[in-house]
Amino acid sequence: MDNEAVLRKIEEINQSRNWSMYKLSKESGIAQSTLSSLFGRRANISLPKLFRICEAFSLKVSDFFALLEEDSGSESSCSHDYEIMEMIQKASTLSEHDRRLLRTIIIVMEQLEKEQLEKKQLEKDS
Repeated sequence: MDNEAVLRKIEEINQSRNWSMYKLSKESGIAQSTLSSLFGRRANISLPKLFRICEAFSLKVSDFFALLEEDSGSESSCSHDYEIMEMIQKASTLSEHDRRLLRTIIIVMEQLEKEQLEKKQLEKDS
């Protein structure tokens, strides 16, 4: 992976969380001036800094690189990839009972979405 792609992905995740560089600095323990310099000059990011940033995002480094791989496969990256991974990680920490409840909620939401699409189609056809 090239450094620019790594920095863009960090910025994308940061934006998806509505974090400022200050917040990323506080969560990662990396000085804000260091982050500003890193992103401002598009300098090469060291692995220890990348590890700390991934930890701040509660993201495994392997998952971070998986997101980069997905992006490199197509120019139109899905901006919600991180959010989906984050939800999966959070769901994995739930109790078995709560995971079942979450699954039920998702199934109900899917059904409601399907019904809304069918209703729109019927209105369109009439």
